[in-house]
Amino acid sequence: MALPAEHAPVPAAAVRVLRDPAGTLAPAEALARLRSGDATADGALNAGITGDTFWAAMRLSNAEPERRTVVLAHDYAPTDRVALYGAEGMRLAGDGVPRADSTYPRRLANFPLTFDAGESRTILVELRSSANMNFAFSLWSPAAYARSEGIILAAYGFLFGALALTLLWLLYGVVLYRDRTALAMAVYLAAWGAYIGFLNGLFTGWLAPLSTSVLYYAHIATIGLLFGSGALFFRRFLQLAAFYPRADKGLRVLQWASFLAPTLFFLGLPAILVSSVFLLLTGVAPVFNSLFAAWLWGRRHPFAGVFTVGWAVAHGSALLNTLRIAGHLPPADWIVHLPAVGIVIALPCFAWGVARRLRKEHRLAFSDALTGLANRHRFEAVLDQELLRADRHGHSLALLLVDADHFKAVNDVHGHAVGDRVLAELGRVIGRCARRTDCAARIGGEEFALLLIDADRDGAMQVAERLRRSVEAELQAPAVTVSVGVAAHAPGAGTLQALRERADLALYAAKDAGRNRVVDAAALAPA
Repeated sequence: MALPAEHAPVPAAAVRVLRDPAGTLAPAEALARLRSGDATADGALNAGITGDTFWAAMRLSNAEPERRTVVLAHDYAPTDRVALYGAEGMRLAGDGVPRADSTYPRRLANFPLTFDAGESRTILVELRSSANMNFAFSLWSPAAYARSEGIILAAYGFLFGALALTLLWLLYGVVLYRDRTALAMAVYLAAWGAYIGFLNGLFTGWLAPLSTSVLYYAHIATIGLLFGSGALFFRRFLQLAAFYPRADKGLRVLQWASFLAPTLFFLGLPAILVSSVFLLLTGVAPVFNSLFAAWLWGRRHPFAGVFTVGWAVAHGSALLNTLRIAGHLPPADWIVHLPAVGIVIALPCFAWGVARRLRKEHRLAFSDALTGLANRHRFEAVLDQELLRADRHGHSLALLLVDADHFKAVNDVHGHAVGDRVLAELGRVIGRCARRTDCAARIGGEEFALLLIDADRDGAMQVAERLRRSVEAELQAPAVTVSVGVAAHAPGAGTLQALRERADLALYAAKDAGRNRVVDAAALAPA
């Protein structure tokens, strides 16, 4: 093969491959057998999961009239040991080599080669890996290789930065809302990041001091954690235990099978059996899950739509990579990087889905389900906070307590369904009378409250009277009116308890005076 100007993959036909099951061949013996034809000429470019040693030979030629330096790269990062034998002697690289002879960043095994003008040379490479075995090589000019690796590392740096920010946001949700779905997604995304890092050699420089076996089992454990936490996230996000308990039980089995699958590599089982189990867990199962999620989407299951898109993209890319690992697909660059592309697309889908769930759960926790106004818990927290702020900054505020007149009669005569509709309409009117900075709440059965921020007594009375008239005009079938008690708070003029008691006394005065009226607490005679 002629040396390229910038970059070119070494074609399969140019690589001769020799299997060395015992791993006992010397370089000279291996080269002799490769030259004698005792090899595969069009290369089993992907041998799948195997513990055998392999030798690869390629003939490279410099057709240029000047001396050239190129970089030979082995394009599959999770390879334990890559040894190059040439005029410069033996050079070592790979993710299981503590001190590699690679000149450039160690994401891939890479070796600079210098050729004189018109020189042809056979390059001999020895490969050992406890993961799947690939024979994908490429040639680069030094500048092109440095540029390509810089772009790839920058892209993965951006991806890991986005993952880190998402993890922080999810952990915030876990702490704030005690949300286990957010925790499951955090573990799932962390496993995705580790999986992509191992797959693309992004941890090689940091983890090189560890033994090859430790790196290998860490990589396999990451895959088990990825698909196990994925099944857990799937179950929790779609709330299968509540809606589809049988499906939840099936996913629970898949979840624990994925967590435990890495232990198969400690049992000395045949590689084909281990490969088949991993293909089932990391390939077939996610396809089934994607189809099930799409079925739930069709049945209008809450949040299933955006989840289905993210899940199908993420695990479709993982399936293609699993087929590549098993030797059924070539080790093309686009397949190797596909899991990263998949998570880039899936990440916003999952994050948006979890955000919608958290927002809904937050709304349910602090809102009244019937009216959409704040509930009593939320209102009391806002009232306490705003009273402190008013006293600190010299602002005024006013509290309106609103009660529907003779509401029990509405339920008794028209039924609770009509009563609920009346309450919802009443909440809509009260919410319309509130400004964006105010807080409207339903604090009891037919009792509402409206906290007016930066409002004095006169302004509060105007709002209360407008509210009373709106209810009287709009709630006609059945006819409903309200009584309103108003209490204004001047900075430093009293406590929270005193404000609430004054508003309560004004409300009872309005009812005692005949209902459908507004009473100002300041107009009441002191007790």
